[in-house]
Amino acid sequence: MGIQRSGIKLLVSKIGSSLVGFIGLSYFSKLSGGSILGPFFLIQAGLAITAIPADLGIRSAVEKRISEGQDPGVVLSSGILLKVILLCATGLVVFFFRSYINSYLGGSFWHIFFLGLVLQEVALLFIGVLRGELRVGDTALMSFIRNTSWVIFGYLLYTLGIEYNAPIIGLLIGFVLISIIGLLKISTSFSSPSWAQMQSLVDFGKYDALSKVSWQVFSWLDILVIGYFLSSVHVAAYEVSWRITAVTTLLATVISTTIFPHVSSLSSAEREQRIEDIVKKSLIPSFLIVIPSLFGILVIGPEILTIAFSDQFIFAKNALVILMILRIAQSAHSIFSRSLSALNHPELVTKSSVITAVINVCLNIVLVPLYGLAGAASATAVSYSINSIIQYKYLSQYISVHIPIKIAAWSLIASGIMFLSISYVHTLITIDSLVKLVLIICVGVLSYCLSILFSSRVRSEIRFVVKSVKN
Repeated sequence: MGIQRSGIKLLVSKIGSSLVGFIGLSYFSKLSGGSILGPFFLIQAGLAITAIPADLGIRSAVEKRISEGQDPGVVLSSGILLKVILLCATGLVVFFFRSYINSYLGGSFWHIFFLGLVLQEVALLFIGVLRGELRVGDTALMSFIRNTSWVIFGYLLYTLGIEYNAPIIGLLIGFVLISIIGLLKISTSFSSPSWAQMQSLVDFGKYDALSKVSWQVFSWLDILVIGYFLSSVHVAAYEVSWRITAVTTLLATVISTTIFPHVSSLSSAEREQRIEDIVKKSLIPSFLIVIPSLFGILVIGPEILTIAFSDQFIFAKNALVILMILRIAQSAHSIFSRSLSALNHPELVTKSSVITAVINVCLNIVLVPLYGLAGAASATAVSYSINSIIQYKYLSQYISVHIPIKIAAWSLIASGIMFLSISYVHTLITIDSLVKLVLIICVGVLSYCLSILFSSRVRSEIRFVVKSVKN
C-alpha cells in the first residue's frame, strides 16, 4: 500500500475519532463538568507516563526491525518476551505504590490502572507490528477503536447506571478489542525468541524510550501537575483545550506515522533524494492547516469552549490560544523526529528530547502554581519549540531539509483574510448556539480555501497528492 493511500485511510480514521471524541467530550462536559472527565484524564496521563518504563522503546524497536526486513517472527517473539519482563517489573512497582496511586486518583483504582497498562501495551504492540509490515492503513480501524472506545462504551455504561467509572471501563474494553483485531490482522507468525534479537531491540529501544519520555512529558506532564495543584475542573478544561488544538495536527501525525517505515526502508537503500522529497512534502499540508487554525481560535476560541463544551471552561481561553501556537512547532517536530528515527539516529532524537523534557518539567512546576492553565500551556509551548529547532538542526546533518517558506507565507496571507472575514461576521451575529458556531467556522474555512487556492504552488501540491492517491 502506497504512502498516500495509507495516510488517507489513517487520516479518515483520525478525523472520525476526533469527531466521536468531541461528541463524547461535549456530552460528559455538559453532564458533569470535570467530575467525570477529570479523573479519566488523570488515569490516561498516568497510563501514558507509566508506559515509558513498561515499554522502554520495545514497541518502536519491533516496528523498526520488522520494517527493515529482519526475521519478523523472531523479532515479534523477542519483543513479547521483553514486554512480559518489563510489565512484571512495572506491576511490582505499581503494587508497592498502590496507596499513593489511589490517593492521587481519588479512589481505589490501582488494580484497574495496572490492568489498563497491560491491555494498552498489548494493543499498541500489535499496531506497531502492522506498521512494521508497511500496513499502516490497516491500523486505521484499530486507531479509531482506540480513540473512541471510551466515548462509545462509556456512554453505554453510563446509561446503564455505571456513572463515575464509565469512560475508564470503556477505554479498557477498547484495548481488548484492538488486541483481538491485531492478533487476527498481523501476518507475522510467532517464533522462538533470540538473545541476539533481544539485544538489537534493546539497543534501538533505549534511545526511543528516552525520546518517549519527552513526548509523554509534553503530552501528559502538564495534566499531572495541574491535577496536583488545581482541581478536576481545571484538568478537564485543559485537556479539552489540548484536544481542540490537537485536531489541527492530525495530518502531521498521520504523515509522520505513515512515512516512518517507508523512510526506514529507503534509508537502508540509501535513497537520500527520495527521503528529502518525502520530508518536504510532508511539511506542506501540515502548515496549511495549523496556521489558519490559530487565526480562527483568536476570534472564536471562547465560544468553542463554552458552547461546544461547558460554560465552566471559559477560564481556559488563554491556554487555548497558547496551545494553538504550540501546534505550529509540533507539526514540524512530528516529521523531524520520526524521520531521524527512521534514518537510524534515535540517539539524536533522545538528546533533544531529554534536554527539552527537563525544561518542560521545570517550567510546569514553576508556572502552573503562578499562572494556572496558561502557565502549563506556555511551559509546553516553549519546550516544544526548542525541541523542534534542535531536531531540525540534527536532521539537516544527514539530508537537506527544505522548509516550504513560500507556502507558509501564502498561508499567513490567506489566514489574515480569513481572520478579517470571521471577525466581521462575528460583529453581525451573536454566537449563542452550536448552529451559529458551525456557521461562522464554515465562513472561515470557505474564505481561507478561496484565498489559499490563488497560489499556483499550493494548487500544484494538491494536484500531486490527488494524483498520488489515484495511482
